[in-house]
Amino acid sequence: MKVNFFLISILFASITITSCQNINRTMMREKYAIPDSLYSFFPNDDVFFDKLEFTSIVGTPKSFNNSSLCMFATKSLIEYYSCQDTVAKNKLINHYRQTAPNAFNASDINYFIIGDEYELLKQFDSLSIRKAYEKIADVSSLLPHFNEFEHQISIQYDTTLCSLPNTYEIFTIKTGHRLTSDDKKLYEWELLPSRLKHGYNCGVAIDRNSPNIIYWALEW
Repeated sequence: MKVNFFLISILFASITITSCQNINRTMMREKYAIPDSLYSFFPNDDVFFDKLEFTSIVGTPKSFNNSSLCMFATKSLIEYYSCQDTVAKNKLINHYRQTAPNAFNASDINYFIIGDEYELLKQFDSLSIRKAYEKIADVSSLLPHFNEFEHQISIQYDTTLCSLPNTYEIFTIKTGHRLTSDDKKLYEWELLPSRLKHGYNCGVAIDRNSPNIIYWALEW
């Protein structure tokens, strides 16, 4: 009887911890002014994603118009996971290879990054940024500037455009030009052409050589 009580206690504790993780995850996501439809493909049920170890939710709540600096910024939600099961991770990669509207390797040069103007100008001059955006057909070829989250995601960054190592496969899942938030304070960044001026880009980046998986949702 004592043994059964002990096992029941462990099971109850496990369920409680999982429930708390899911509640905490939902509360953290709701802190960011991004419609939940944009991150509906993020992991929610740890039973279904039983090979994914939920690590943390990170990101920086931003307004569209930083009035103190008058510089462009995105709204962003980034979640970082670790998948220790190689078979499960490869299945996830194959799934997105077959279903994602757009896919890149981090080392590709047929995409460009979008993020805080202040951070981008540390890496590129204004003319280079403008020319790069002019070559981009639509928002599906814009990826996060991942090193903006270096203080929250402890991974090894690289010199690729998006700052992820070249072992990452990156899949854009949801993209569009329609603004999804009700925020009226839109910042018209002069370096963005009209076709890229406002929009959203959401997806997942998976490292082939490590357990790292990064989900993101951006809106600007």
